[in-house]
Order: sequence, then structure tokens, then C-alpha cells
Amino acid sequence: MFKRVVVLISIMAVVFSHAAYGSCTPDQCVGPCGAHNLIIDGDFGEACPNWEFGGAASRATDGGICYGQEAYARLVVDSASSVSQQINNVPSGTHYAVSFVVQLNGTNGTRNAELWGTITDASNGQVLSYFGYESGASDIFCQQRYIDLGPRPDFVGKNLRVNFYTSGQSWGNPGVYKITYVALWQYV
Repeated sequence: MFKRVVVLISIMAVVFSHAAYGSCTPDQCVGPCGAHNLIIDGDFGEACPNWEFGGAASRATDGGICYGQEAYARLVVDSASSVSQQINNVPSGTHYAVSFVVQLNGTNGTRNAELWGTITDASNGQVLSYFGYESGASDIFCQQRYIDLGPRPDFVGKNLRVNFYTSGQSWGNPGVYKITYVALWQYV
């Protein structure tokens, strides 16, 4: 009996973690659920068309982030790279949060290799929230970020765009930011 319970819990963990980050359809909760991830394909593993890449940004599948996580978004600092996703008609929630995993390689210690995160109104480009800022003072290895945005009635019913973009310049080898497990959490 104990072995069956452990196997069932293991299977559920894999299914729910994949459903929250790696699917081409919106997050679906099964049973009691406190939050929904509004981002589609947050682990970049499904090659869904929801992500838009600009500059030298690209989807990478070489296992080069964290401890071999296969897929991620790769943003080169020197080329003003960007990656974004639009979420249409954001549902009402008690509050919202953003989470992601970030890694930075190859900056050679420069301080102006920057990664920014914003949420904008997709209809007019107005910045509604700055949620992330990383500076390339040193390499960053597999760091989880969680930013509680609080109650955001200005999100409800709007088409929002979640954006990551680089600025600055790295000397020598171009600095590369890598992000995965991106989520915009809507708490219910």
C-alpha cells in the first residue's frame, strides 16, 4: 500500500509540475487550487508559438541551464535581446505574482549586463509593473525569483504582455541570460 501511495504521489508531482509550466494550453487545476499560471509553456520545452523572441534571443534546448534543464530562453546581452508573451483577458484574482529561474554566464564581471522584467498593457505598451532586474556583476547560477505583485485590479480584463529584455554591454564574451520556469500566478 505504501509503495502505491509513493508511486501515485510521484506521478502526480510530475504531471502537475509539467501542467504548470510546460504545456501549449493554459494551466488547468485539478481539485482545490490556490493559483493558476497564466503563462503558456513557461519552461520553453514545448516550442509553443506563444513566446515572441527579439534581437538575438532564442529558445535553446541544449541542457545549458541549471543542472541540465533541457529548454530555456537565451537572451544575449550585447544584442538587446527580448522574449515576451501576451496573456489575453486576464481573469480576476486576489493577487498576482511572477516567478522564474534565471542564470547568467560569460559576463567577465561587468556590471552593466542587465536583464529587466516588465508587465505592460498590450494595447498601448504602458508599463504596469517592473518585476525583475538582474545586474551582471558576477555570474548567476540557477537562481529562483519570486515577486509578489499584490492585488492588481488594473490587470483584470486586460491583454497583458510579460516581457524580459537585456540592456547594457559585456566585455569580451557576450553575457548570456537564460530563463526558464516563467509563471504569472493568478491567486484565487
